[in-house]
Amino acid sequence: MPDAIQFPRAWLLAGPVTWVLRTTLFLAIWREYNPLLTWPDDPMDLDNWLSMGLDTSQWHIVVKPESFLDAMASGVVWAVASSRWTNFHDMAHYMVEDSEISITCRRYLPGDDLPWEGANLRYGTLVIDFVDKSGVMIGTSNGGSVFDGLVRSVIEFGEDFLDSTYEVVADIDPPDEYYEPGNRFTDPERPWVIFFEGDTSPIETSSWVYSPSKGVQVSVGGHSMPGVGEAISASIQAVGDIIGGLVQIGSLGGTIDTLVAPIYEDVFLAWQTYRSTERANNTGWDHLVSYFQDGAGKAYTISALLVLRAGMWATKTVVSWRVQVADGVPYMVGQDFFLDDRVGLVIKGDDKIHMDRCRKLDLEWGPETPPEWTIGIGDDRIWQDPAQRALGRIERLIAGLHEIGVW
Repeated sequence: MPDAIQFPRAWLLAGPVTWVLRTTLFLAIWREYNPLLTWPDDPMDLDNWLSMGLDTSQWHIVVKPESFLDAMASGVVWAVASSRWTNFHDMAHYMVEDSEISITCRRYLPGDDLPWEGANLRYGTLVIDFVDKSGVMIGTSNGGSVFDGLVRSVIEFGEDFLDSTYEVVADIDPPDEYYEPGNRFTDPERPWVIFFEGDTSPIETSSWVYSPSKGVQVSVGGHSMPGVGEAISASIQAVGDIIGGLVQIGSLGGTIDTLVAPIYEDVFLAWQTYRSTERANNTGWDHLVSYFQDGAGKAYTISALLVLRAGMWATKTVVSWRVQVADGVPYMVGQDFFLDDRVGLVIKGDDKIHMDRCRKLDLEWGPETPPEWTIGIGDDRIWQDPAQRALGRIERLIAGLHEIGVW
């Protein structure tokens, strides 16, 4: 709709996360080229009018298409996009993080293959794609050992959808493409790039941090769920009015309710706690017990469930490590692996393989030093307080509920 008429009040779309993100971004870009909403740069040039609309040959930004059925078949999680005049990055950030989907941005240049079959684009067009490079929902390697090899597992949500676990899945043969000479890449289902620390290792400097979960249960709330306080108040006033009528001294309900309200307010069903059986069974005998997550307000509401999920996410076990290596010894950054591909590390003196996504790449060189890559693997949130980790996500969730008018 035009800027002056925004109906419905907020944009709301549910579906497979990649399809939701593509559709939302496509419509946002299309606004700039829709002649019913936006005037051409030169209104007196009729060619500008004809080139607008759904003809993407003159667009400077496009979204690689994907059908709803293809997104369903890919195995990505579902998500709900809600926006009311929101920057796309701000809206999509937490959806991308939660689903471990990667955003790729590439310029279409002479000599490149078409971004998709039948694409009609100008050279220089920015092509945006949403790719599952993590493989956590379809099965990938999350660890293993140097003796038994990598173990494939898939992330699964619990029955309550507040917690998630890794389930070991049957092994599969390596992709045939790995055996093709000159073919260098990382398959999300079977990643293979692993750095080994040691005396003959290409690793020059390294750091590794492991932060265990911050409690086996998360609590939220502070105010009674809707209807509880109101029901108690109505009951007290009704009984007080009846008593006042019987003794013929008038209505006493309101007076009694005012006096006893501080006693019963936010006492019943004001707090909500979720205990993770998975964490309790796997964090050892000596562990942190409980974590309180701000942001919910009333317990047993939609917002409380969302804040519980954010609290579980913010307090989960986090691993992060960085290594500095020379390019091509033995892996080539950009060919063997790149941003968001899964990479492994074996620490000196340990036989476990720690796997996670490559989240950051820094390239440095100088007049007397060869190019060296600093590779950041894992989640940088490890350096943040759990409350800080969850704050942005909770603010976005609550804002979305306000936008669609359900809280």
